[in-house]
Amino acid sequence: VGGASELAFNIIPVIEKAGGKVLVRAPVSEILTNRGKVCGVRVTRGSTKEGIDIFAPIIISNAGLYNTFEQLLPKTISAKSYYTDICKGLKPGMAAMNVFVGMNKSGKELKLKK
Repeated sequence: VGGASELAFNIIPVIEKAGGKVLVRAPVSEILTNRGKVCGVRVTRGSTKEGIDIFAPIIISNAGLYNTFEQLLPKTISAKSYYTDICKGLKPGMAAMNVFVGMNKSGKELKLKK
């Protein structure tokens, strides 16, 4: 019971116990670099879209290949990557979504079709 959000709810304490931070509703506008290495992210906050820089020794992007290499990384960095050439050949595709539904009656009782 719970659905996909349970993954986040259960892994957040593990990340925080290890000294990490988890931010929600903090859209990343840019991946920051220093001397050719990723060192943080810039997030926007509030209606003013003020940028706040957050630095960390490890940055994990969950924005997808195209968004990471074509939108978030500086071009001087992404141009050096093998993945940039792959991005050029990508075309938009269908997204996926999971829906978890709990019912307190059987399919037969609800007259669901097979």
